[in-house]
Amino acid sequence: MASAVIAFFFIVVVTVAALQERDLPQSRVLAERNAQPTATEAAPSQAGVVARRAGSRSGYDRITSVEGGWSFEIPTAWSAASAPMGGGEIASFELGAAPVGGNAPAVDQLRMRVHLMTDYDLTPLETLAARDGPPGLLVGQTHTNVSGRDAIRTVRNAYVPAGSPFDQQRVIWDLRSPFLPDRIVVVEAWPADGPLAPEADHAMATFELFPVPPAPTVPKISRTNATARAAEYAGAFGTPGGSTAKLVLFKDYEKAQIAEAKRSGGPYTVGAMSDPDQLVWIVVVKGDFEELKGGGGPPGIGATPVQPPRLVWFTVIVNAIDGSVVNYTTGSRGDGPAWFDVLADRTH
Repeated sequence: MASAVIAFFFIVVVTVAALQERDLPQSRVLAERNAQPTATEAAPSQAGVVARRAGSRSGYDRITSVEGGWSFEIPTAWSAASAPMGGGEIASFELGAAPVGGNAPAVDQLRMRVHLMTDYDLTPLETLAARDGPPGLLVGQTHTNVSGRDAIRTVRNAYVPAGSPFDQQRVIWDLRSPFLPDRIVVVEAWPADGPLAPEADHAMATFELFPVPPAPTVPKISRTNATARAAEYAGAFGTPGGSTAKLVLFKDYEKAQIAEAKRSGGPYTVGAMSDPDQLVWIVVVKGDFEELKGGGGPPGIGATPVQPPRLVWFTVIVNAIDGSVVNYTTGSRGDGPAWFDVLADRTH
């Protein structure tokens, strides 16, 4: 069951990441390079931004993610931008100007991606490194060292039809940060058999890890505000009634779901691209709802129309800092999800 849960979680993460590739965020691009860096220049203090300064040798810059707790060197002419959950998107070309949203680099170009994958079970790196597609795609795998940490370097062919523009060999490094014990640092580069592949190895040779700023521990969104936002969200699906809310970390919510799934053998959902240490309100809204309100086409010739199931509760996850709705789950019986009762409210 544990392996199934891990596989399910990774599929969700990869699916979300693949969708985001098509429209890379333009509002959180890297900071301008400091023209006169000093030898003691500190890392940038603004979370959610990949900043850059002069590298250790001419023609290279060091890019830094405060939110992700990582940095490494890339050629000065390359582009870089932040990505969700302390990640980064790096390329030897301008991502926004490339065909297909920059998804498929040419054979003489290179793309790199850094992402921090949640792993609450301390899964062995070897297991994680074997996750991407059938074993027949594996080209090679070796143990290595990155920033003084044990790492796995994997080279594998793409799990796509031959001849596709995405049919490119990838090299992937998996390692753990001592500062983020429940996450795996994953760095990918492709095409791994192109002329710029050595630049990826240089980047990893200069890779550094450092502590991340502590996540906020006091909510900016009140319980009353969060409950109102959740009721408004659920109201789009029916008639909301009473509500109950608890303040937790996002990882408290995820761990509770995983534990219940292991106990009952049922499914669980993974909500958005949220940092495990993000403070959230879990709001259970009782009422009378339907799974889908309106929309949809005719049932088809000879088919009997089927009414969508009635739902008796919505569980809405509200970001306790900015008030955005992160995710929701629903149920057709009981007073809420079974895992809600085991959550400890951090306001108590």
